[in-house]
Amino acid sequence: MAPVTIRELLDEAGLFITAPHINPGGYGYMWRGRPWIDPFDSEYDAMRAAFREAIRIMNSEHPYSVVSGKLWHYGSAGWEPVTENELAG
Repeated sequence: MAPVTIRELLDEAGLFITAPHINPGGYGYMWRGRPWIDPFDSEYDAMRAAFREAIRIMNSEHPYSVVSGKLWHYGSAGWEPVTENELAG
């Protein structure tokens, strides 16, 4: 079995990174079904931005989480615990 590269794993996950020889504006990225985002100075910067976007999207699409029995909400200030007063309405 041939070794799998990180690039192949990212492609399979739907993340495509462009290099300057493909995109004259510099490095860029695209998640499956979303617009191209560029330019970045390096491949690392493009990947870092792509994963930050993915985390932001996941948090906005699933803004609640339970950690150690406590309910948390993701809002403009980041992750914050939900108080009993907020639950009571």
